[in-house]
Amino acid sequence: MGSSHGVTYKKQGKMISKNLIFWKSLFSIFTLNSFIIFKLRSKFFFLNILLTELKELVAIHGDAERAILTSDEVTVIKGALDLGHKSVEDAMTPIDQVQMLSYNTILNRKVRETIADGAYSRIPVYGDGGKDDIFGMILVKSLILLNPDEDIPIKNLKIYPIPRVAKNSKLYHLLNVFQEGGSHMAVVTEFGNEYKKNGNETGNGKGNSEKVLGNITLEDVIEELLLEEILDETDLSSYSKFN
Repeated sequence: MGSSHGVTYKKQGKMISKNLIFWKSLFSIFTLNSFIIFKLRSKFFFLNILLTELKELVAIHGDAERAILTSDEVTVIKGALDLGHKSVEDAMTPIDQVQMLSYNTILNRKVRETIADGAYSRIPVYGDGGKDDIFGMILVKSLILLNPDEDIPIKNLKIYPIPRVAKNSKLYHLLNVFQEGGSHMAVVTEFGNEYKKNGNETGNGKGNSEKVLGNITLEDVIEELLLEEILDETDLSSYSKFN
């Protein structure tokens, strides 16, 4: 009896030891995860405090009585600090306000006049899938050397690729995309999936049907940075300042 009890106690002791090791390991993992989460939360908490303090500091130095910074410098610094929190959706142009052309459009004199009235440097082009099927864009400056009396299909022009970005992408990320030089315009969709065409290599062909929400340009991002609208020679509001 004594020996059998001894074996039983040893087995129970081993089981208890294994359980203790398991719970100690689980506790260690939980403690480590809690520490990491705490550090991350603390980092973002203090980062928000830092940004708030920086904004206040900039505002103080931009005060009229202590004019260390000009009002324009204060605006740009605030814009740069806020840009990290702004998404593409905050600065995009809604799709119903975007001037676009169908891949099948014939570039005649009337269409050229419409393009000239719009005064845009880039115009998105969509395929057979409709306005959610934007697959590229034309550069308006490339139309200068074309014969104005010749009707030319849009599909025969040089159509440049246009990137797609998700509506919740941060503007700093988009700025990096633009800096790569591939395009100064992007199509805004829900998820920013890359355009995949099913047609020929020239462009058209009912690509992916992800809904297009709008478009955004480099100028839109710069305006968010400057916190001011950039007016060019074609803006009617700019003419009113001089009349």
